Amino acid sequence: MDAPESEPGWGRRALERTIAPVVAVIVWYILSRLVFVVPAPTRAVGALVTMLATPHYRADIGQTLVKIIVAFSLSAILGLALGSLLGLSPRLRAALEPLMLIANGVPKIVFYPILLILFGLGGTSQVVMGVIFGTLPVLVNLMSALANMRPVYRKVARMLEVGPLRAFMRIYMPAVAPTLMVALQLGFSLSVLGVVYAELIASSGGLGQFVIETYSVGNYPMLAAGVLVIMAISLAGTGLLRAAERMVLKQDR
Repeated sequence: MDAPESEPGWGRRALERTIAPVVAVIVWYILSRLVFVVPAPTRAVGALVTMLATPHYRADIGQTLVKIIVAFSLSAILGLALGSLLGLSPRLRAALEPLMLIANGVPKIVFYPILLILFGLGGTSQVVMGVIFGTLPVLVNLMSALANMRPVYRKVARMLEVGPLRAFMRIYMPAVAPTLMVALQLGFSLSVLGVVYAELIASSGGLGQFVIETYSVGNYPMLAAGVLVIMAISLAGTGLLRAAERMVLKQDR
């Protein structure tokens, strides 16, 4: 009988996690030597330090961060509620699934002009755009996971004679937890995309407008600094959700 493979040590894990960033920086440096609009990493980091030290730019970061948090929170709530309802109701799912497939195929950004008319250039329109981007992945993945859940979980709920709510919380949700956590990570990334995309098109402030303004004046180091902040927000959010996923899966073992 073969011995079980041991988990990689912390040194190996640290090495694996540094490979991608190191390669990305090397590619970035090479591009900066070939394309004039791509600043060197050192210039971008210098611009980032300036950006973080300037109250006006910090306000842009704060605006976008708040919009992203609100948009993702609403996306998660809506996705959980609607995904659970459709996943556990075959008739309702059969009636609404074609509409969701159509909605998934429509570029979400086409709704933004309508949102601008309804809400103006304020943060509400960007938050709603983030909700539109982030809700569908959570909804569709949770719906699919619940609809394709193994029948044994429903049998267990019937055997234990628990109510629908208790069965949902104690049996069904733990069964689909891995899929749900991945869906939330995807929902967060798309909420970031929706908010920043809306800010790029038309906004009274935020990182999207910061990127557009720096691009229009040819300040490419500051533009790169803004992109780095957006990437950092996205990576930090998905990293926290990934850590939560590990905790949830560890408890289920």
